[in-house]
Amino acid sequence: MKWDHRALWVMERLEQAGYQAVLVGGCVRDKLLGKEPHDYDIATSALPQQTIRACTPAQCILTGERHGTITVVVEGLPVEVTTFRREGTYLNHRSPEQVFFTKELEEDLTRRDFTVNAMAWEKGNILDIFGGQRDLEAGVIRCVGQPQKRLEEDALRILRGLRLAAQLDYQVEEETGQVIGEQAHLLSVLPWERITPEFLRLICGPGAGRIWREFPQVFQVLFSELTLDEKQILGMERVPPQVELRLAALLYPAQLQVELPHSSTPVWDPGWYDEDYVHQSQPILDRMKLSQGQKRKVMHLLGWHRLPPPLTMEEQGLWMQRLGTDLFFDLCLVRQGTDWQKAYQTGKTLSHPCLTIKELAVNGHDAIQAGLHGPEVGAVLQTLLDQVSMGRLENKRDILFQILQDKQGRP
Repeated sequence: MKWDHRALWVMERLEQAGYQAVLVGGCVRDKLLGKEPHDYDIATSALPQQTIRACTPAQCILTGERHGTITVVVEGLPVEVTTFRREGTYLNHRSPEQVFFTKELEEDLTRRDFTVNAMAWEKGNILDIFGGQRDLEAGVIRCVGQPQKRLEEDALRILRGLRLAAQLDYQVEEETGQVIGEQAHLLSVLPWERITPEFLRLICGPGAGRIWREFPQVFQVLFSELTLDEKQILGMERVPPQVELRLAALLYPAQLQVELPHSSTPVWDPGWYDEDYVHQSQPILDRMKLSQGQKRKVMHLLGWHRLPPPLTMEEQGLWMQRLGTDLFFDLCLVRQGTDWQKAYQTGKTLSHPCLTIKELAVNGHDAIQAGLHGPEVGAVLQTLLDQVSMGRLENKRDILFQILQDKQGRP
């Protein structure tokens, strides 16, 4: 196995100082799956201050010294180094009341959540006392030890186990799955700051739909105000694995599975934006603590759910101009129906060189020169943009300036 030299540097510094150090957890799992690890964790017999002394002059951050964790930053790579430990009684199904440092790696591995996360690598050898490699080969997510005890300790493990199963497209081992269903109510004690990262990674996994169908009680705890049916789950599965698209698909009203009435006249109607439905969904988005960008995008996708599919090239150009190309194509992906699929396919092959007023061949100075004043300048330019984006006018200065002079562009 070829590991990042920066992580190996930390191990070597600890070993040279006389301590045991092993790569552990997700990085070992990912490496065995042939994936490049996104982050590195090291478990060690060194105490936090001993880790700092051994790894100087690298930057050492006191990430969680009380729990034995120091983050060592080597050439820009953060490596979390945690002292071997065992844990006392857990409080409120969230965190241990006490942490006890130990010199035994096996004790440290015993406290971990799932077998595929409880493997360690040391000097070319995989240390696997709970059958993590076997479960990787079988495609199974299984708790370390007794599932009831493991999941009651930290309720987030309920969601983390499902997230792993969705990401890897694995099955949840039978006893582990049974306890997850029985203990789903424990998720209600957790803050959303902990829930959201796991949930968003879960819904973007290739097995997300299957996991949602197999463990509906878990998601009912998280979203008690929602009644999700098979159509919405299918909608989530059909869109690309992007957080905003999958959230929007899950939150879309069920009636969108039926094509809405369509007007034959390509007129823009601001009433298509459903402010009420956005307000209904906002409490869910607020409590999830999404970034402002994520929240804004999901709200836009939900708000335009009444927008009829563009059946003509004129409509498509107008929709793209008014919404922006990114939102237009995202709507095509989230909305179901052959008309939206066709709009997406044709839109990707077309060139729309003029979708903003800045791209028009005439500008405000031209409108003033033609005799227009005040608010009518912007209104006339918007009308010209609509005509150009629908392909009714060419975006040529002489053509558009003549219209300005003739006042034919007035709304």
